[in-house]
Amino acid sequence: MDRLQTEAFDLIVLDYRLPDTDGIELMKTFNARGLDIPVIFVTTADSVQLAVEAMKLGAEDFVQKQEGYLAILPLLVREALERQQLRQEKTHLEGELRQAERLASLGILAAGLAHNINNRLTSLKTFFDLLPQRYDDAYFRNEFLKTCQTDLEKIALLVQELTRYAFTEGAASVLQPITELIMRAIGHLDDEINKKQIRIRTEFAEVPRIPLDPEGMKQLFINLLKNAIQASPVGSEILVSLVLEGRNDPHIVARVRDQGPGLPPEMRERIFDPFFTTKDHGLGIGLYLCHKIASLHRGRIEAGNPPGGGAEFTVFLPTTPEEEPALESGAVTG
Repeated sequence: MDRLQTEAFDLIVLDYRLPDTDGIELMKTFNARGLDIPVIFVTTADSVQLAVEAMKLGAEDFVQKQEGYLAILPLLVREALERQQLRQEKTHLEGELRQAERLASLGILAAGLAHNINNRLTSLKTFFDLLPQRYDDAYFRNEFLKTCQTDLEKIALLVQELTRYAFTEGAASVLQPITELIMRAIGHLDDEINKKQIRIRTEFAEVPRIPLDPEGMKQLFINLLKNAIQASPVGSEILVSLVLEGRNDPHIVARVRDQGPGLPPEMRERIFDPFFTTKDHGLGIGLYLCHKIASLHRGRIEAGNPPGGGAEFTVFLPTTPEEEPALESGAVTG
């Protein structure tokens, strides 16, 4: 074991019968120490159950000690090494793809950010250009001062939201109940909820814990709830539900539904685009960040108008680990 920790090995051929232990226990030790080395498990002809157990523990393949197995073993080694190389290439390509997508997102954000800030700086420049000639005009000073204050607040909010996105993208994931994060998001918006006398109704089914970025996921639900509050009439209800759906491909499904006017058809195509907004004082960043946060969790988000009115945003989060490439394995017989 000490050599495995200090030296690089491409593959291990592991016999079940060992002097001081057995192959199954050794594989458990590999897993506990996080060793990522392909293993071909060797067992006797009447020990298929041991081979199955080894495969469950992560063995790349297995071979039974039958006539001719030594002739087959080099073929299994070559196939295992080829699969390992494919996995490494896949990981590398996925990393490059994520980097390309991130750069593309940053490019879109940078262009939108520049456009929005430039628009708001225009009003500031106009004010300072005209101020020397119209300094004695109290109405002009007061009105333009209000405009400048509003625009500066918008610029500050834009930077704040984009900074939050940057921290979210690099955050580590931990196993945490999603219900806790939703309840924290609701608590964060208590003042806005009480101001419009809105009732938040929760329907949470039991769902498994999955790796989450706590702050990012909380922010996703803050943004969705804030949108729902702004769209809701005074005294109405917002429903937040959580269920597990899908037998073969299980997903945690979270829904936020309001009783507002719903989403116009022309909005649905662009609602998650950066800087797209129909609100007078909106930034167009909130729902885009929701989309990005869901994507970082290998999930997705959808928007629509459910029967009965209002708008509904649905977040889908997979419960299964990231898929590995499909591997073929089987017993070798003589």
